[in-house]
Amino acid sequence: MTGISQSTVIRIMKLDLKKFPYKIQMAQRLSDEAIQRRLFFASDFLELIDRHIVDPNRIIFSDEAHFWLDGFVNRQNFRIWGSQKPEFLRTKPLHPQKITVWAALSSEGIIGPIFIDQSVDKDVYEGILNDYFLPEAQRMGWLDGKHFFQQDGAPPDTCRENLEIINRHFGPRVLAHRYPEIFGQGQIWPPYSPDLSPLDFFLWGYIKDKIYKTNPKTIDELKEAISESFRSIPAGMINRAIGSFERRLRMLIVSQGQHIENLIH
Repeated sequence: MTGISQSTVIRIMKLDLKKFPYKIQMAQRLSDEAIQRRLFFASDFLELIDRHIVDPNRIIFSDEAHFWLDGFVNRQNFRIWGSQKPEFLRTKPLHPQKITVWAALSSEGIIGPIFIDQSVDKDVYEGILNDYFLPEAQRMGWLDGKHFFQQDGAPPDTCRENLEIINRHFGPRVLAHRYPEIFGQGQIWPPYSPDLSPLDFFLWGYIKDKIYKTNPKTIDELKEAISESFRSIPAGMINRAIGSFERRLRMLIVSQGQHIENLIH
């Protein structure tokens, strides 16, 4: 211990040593086509919001994420001080133990976590929809003809059979890859857009920050830590995450379809 306060250390690093805190960020390289599709989606969907056809608070965002038993680097809180951005690499075991978690999120609550102990194929995803999501969505009043449902472009999600299940319950109120080309309605969710999904830019990072502080040793402990973290999410935090969706769409316009995390942070 040096006896130097944190504020003094930060002042020395910034003012005296001219160092800056760099956040570790990773993003998929965007093709010209992906940039245009992101830009088109933002423009088209903002028009629906501005015309009050879509209420962002009634969008149900869904996604899945992997949780490894050996933990991860917390990129949100991890900083490297230096005069230049560093090259950084963290290694991990070749075959780490993991669990896959699926969830659905809206300003009105969360469905999940749903634990998946196998690879997610079209049959597994069909089971998630029919056995877990739709019964809970019915209980929560999300199948009222006013809510929208969003999912990304993973092959199990976008096979015709599962898109037909979604179509029966949400009709034109769907944001998903391939959906409009099959049913002639809905919106195409743009590729490579975790910066638009509250599960990607908020939920998964929040949950991982919480659970890896407890250092779970087994898959069962990992599942319990995930479940407890889901139960502890403040409602206000969820509302702020959902509320930032529209702001991110507008920032996407400003960035001309490019990644926006560097603008936000």
